[in-house]
Amino acid sequence: MTMETLFGDTVEHPAEKPVEPARQRVLITVKAAPNPSVTYGETVCVAGIQLGDFGPTGWIRLYPINFRHLPSATEQFKKYDIVTVDCQPAGEARLESWKPNMSTLHVETHLPPWRKRRKLLDPIIDDSMCRIRANAAADPRARSLALVRPREILGFRLEPHPGWSKDELAKIDA
Repeated sequence: MTMETLFGDTVEHPAEKPVEPARQRVLITVKAAPNPSVTYGETVCVAGIQLGDFGPTGWIRLYPINFRHLPSATEQFKKYDIVTVDCQPAGEARLESWKPNMSTLHVETHLPPWRKRRKLLDPIIDDSMCRIRANAAADPRARSLALVRPREILGFRLEPHPGWSKDELAKIDA
């Protein structure tokens, strides 16, 4: 599948989910808030841009990552780091979802603001979150991640996290 961007460029999105593990090179763009999981404890979902030899090749979702409990300080990473990590295709329909082997994660570099970041981000800016959501609702294999430039920002609200419930704490402690 071809992804047309806001600037008229195209980036290929895979039509089929790979079945083999692969070494992924990723520009980290999103680290979601932690969520309690019965299977994995307190986990984070990370999204980023897959990088090929000549630039961005599409989006990737890495899950699960137990960020607080990574084995050493060298495996901590932050937004706008370029990392490499061995991954397995995740057992779900979304093509961009991969399960990382965190023991293989290596931070290559951190991209400073903004000039170097823009070279990688600009080619993949999309113009319609509505289209992304509609496509994902119609086909579970459709791309569900995007960088969208909003037409207008009508407001912003920040609310503190209320803390974990007893149920959520039990999942984390298990």
